[in-house]
Amino acid sequence: VGHAIALLVSLSLSLCAIELFLRHHFYGSTARPDYSVGFNMPDASIGWRLRPNAASRHQELDFFVPVTINSKGLREHERTHEKAPGVFRILLVSDSATFASGITLEQSLPSLLAAGLGNGIEVVNFAVPAYSTVQELLLFRDEGAKYRPDLALLAMSPINDIQTNVEPLQALYQKSLRRPYARRDDGKLTSDFRYADVFRAEHDDDSRGNRSFISNNVTPRLFKHVRKKLFPGRRADPNIFLGWPFLAAFAPEFGSAGLTAADYAMLW
Repeated sequence: VGHAIALLVSLSLSLCAIELFLRHHFYGSTARPDYSVGFNMPDASIGWRLRPNAASRHQELDFFVPVTINSKGLREHERTHEKAPGVFRILLVSDSATFASGITLEQSLPSLLAAGLGNGIEVVNFAVPAYSTVQELLLFRDEGAKYRPDLALLAMSPINDIQTNVEPLQALYQKSLRRPYARRDDGKLTSDFRYADVFRAEHDDDSRGNRSFISNNVTPRLFKHVRKKLFPGRRADPNIFLGWPFLAAFAPEFGSAGLTAADYAMLW
């Protein structure tokens, strides 16, 4: 028993030493990092949205960036729904790429675009991290139209934005379903809200604090990152990760879960 206790204590001290070393290596400090996204709040109709007036930070292994959300629930400077006379307003609708995950607001695409276009043109950063196109459309209908943009631009990526819009495709490469999804109903495109409230349930989960305490350490974060690089799993399936029309043909030999070309064709 004594040997077992000594081994356990030695292992615990070693893990603590490794954790403190990794914190100092990545962030120059031994303070515990916070990888939670503190600027999101549940929304039963969309899944989640940015929390108005939130002041938080976005932290990963390779960056540490302060994030401020304005009173309208957007990551940008304060502005009114009404635009000034003679101003041409562009609404840039997107997800984390335009939201500017990992960089400052001044380095973001909307800020750089506005600076490049010059006076008389506004670019509204209408982006929320991890949003699908369905969520972007719902948020645009609810809030975007209030800005009366002269031009609305949709920025999207074929790498994941197509899959996150459709529940069967999303279920193939991501464990949890937490969004409204698009589906066809009698030939019409509609939104399926069965999973739209999952984010709220996860957010209110009492055990979430214990999980966050464990996950908000560099060691498990680094382990998870390395595991994904070594064993990418279904995310490496080009038929799901890219798919039609970006591939000339389906490639079942690179597929996952034993799906055939007919299965992929059915999904797409």
